[in-house]
Amino acid sequence: MAPRTREIFRNCDIALAGTLEIHESYSSWTVAAVERWVTAWGGTFSHRLDAGVTHLLATEAQVRERAPRVVEVLQKNKKKKGGRQKGEDGVCIVNPDWLEDSISKRRRLKEANYEVSGKSKEDEERMRSEKRRRGEELAVKGVDPNYNHVYRDETFFEYEILLTRKDEESGNVEKHVLTLWESNAWPHLYHFVAKFLKRPRGEPHYYRPSDSPRLLETEFKEFKKYFRQRTGLLWDDRLRRAGTEPTRFQYQPPTGGKPVGLIAGRAVSPSQAVAKRRRSCSPAKKPRLSTAARNGEHDKSKEAEDRQNLVNRAIEALASPPPSPSHCPNDLNAQGASDREKKNKEEEEEEP
Repeated sequence: MAPRTREIFRNCDIALAGTLEIHESYSSWTVAAVERWVTAWGGTFSHRLDAGVTHLLATEAQVRERAPRVVEVLQKNKKKKGGRQKGEDGVCIVNPDWLEDSISKRRRLKEANYEVSGKSKEDEERMRSEKRRRGEELAVKGVDPNYNHVYRDETFFEYEILLTRKDEESGNVEKHVLTLWESNAWPHLYHFVAKFLKRPRGEPHYYRPSDSPRLLETEFKEFKKYFRQRTGLLWDDRLRRAGTEPTRFQYQPPTGGKPVGLIAGRAVSPSQAVAKRRRSCSPAKKPRLSTAARNGEHDKSKEAEDRQNLVNRAIEALASPPPSPSHCPNDLNAQGASDREKKNKEEEEEEP
């Protein structure tokens, strides 16, 4: 069964700078194949370089040799004062690997890591060597970003958060950056790393509970533990109780409709997160009873009142003395007299 696709290229209109299958690395990248991949993952493929195009797939050779479409895009970006990074309608010139890697990781990757500059092979190799060297340096205390990326959950929330606290004595803002890394390789392994900055431009200190990557459950538990130690809050309470511990490090939830992550394993929309925070900050109110509930309470109170009245009448009856014969009703006295006359007559008939 084919894996389910996502619309990772939504709002992306992708075009080609030229033929790709003539290059050894992209021998299977026919125009029809690229169009099929783009549309299957939610994007739009353009055969022409019209005004709606947002991405141009081009190789280093095509940029160096200034292919016609590359020249056209560069001129448009120059008019837009810097392209998509600065201008709303600019076009990104990216390596075809951006498309392949995004599909492989099932999410749209940052174009900045795949921009094609048209530099010489020597310059590109020097840049790659520098990138590898920096990654190796970071791997000593943290994680090599060349082989890992920030983990995202099913809501596309990135597990790289910032905790801040202002030092009253020095006035500096202390920072903790908590990152949960996911390996590029499959099956995925995970690494939790925290970076602490006591001063804005000071030397960062790293905390890594394990030297080797582990399963998601294990590293995520370390992530939540560190978060609670610094903020005094459980990870699932980060939205409801945000800002309730002023002396501890503060976490600012995402705003502007951005994903806020899972709460107790369930997805929470940004609007639900705002509602949770409002309810937690407002005073507790007595719950209102429905009409049926109020009627039920009224019936119960009336029944209790009737029961108490019966008990009171029974107590009064036991406390009062029994009535005397003189107080009996006339009909009872008359009945008694008639019985006595009948008995006397029977006794007279029996005498000899």
